[in-house]
Amino acid sequence: MISVTIDGVIQEAQAGERLIDVINRSASKGPQVCYHPQLGPIQTCDTCMVMIDGQLFSACATVVSDGLIVDTKCTAAGAAQKEAFDRLLGTSRFFRASPPSHRWRSSHSTAASTRCRRILSARRTLDQTAL
Repeated sequence: MISVTIDGVIQEAQAGERLIDVINRSASKGPQVCYHPQLGPIQTCDTCMVMIDGQLFSACATVVSDGLIVDTKCTAAGAAQKEAFDRLLGTSRFFRASPPSHRWRSSHSTAASTRCRRILSARRTLDQTAL
């Protein structure tokens, strides 16, 4: 077992474990849109950005090491997360007003609606969090 500090709280982790999994177990919950433990890091959304040693990293793609100090609530990480959500909401085909065809709408509307609600909810949570 190794020790990782997340937002000032020491967490135990397994060597080689992904940082996002340690964050998900801790009291510090962070946003994530594209990560699923069974799929591994897809690294397409950038909503899980955290600060490590003064630099921004994707938590889903970072493997923990002993003594790692992570800040999920700093201004820079929060701004990067919000920017990622804004980019997703502004460019994703799931959020455009007019889908390309009726067939697309009928086959994907439920999944798109669920995804949209999830992303909007996470973005609102970031807005309400005091940085």
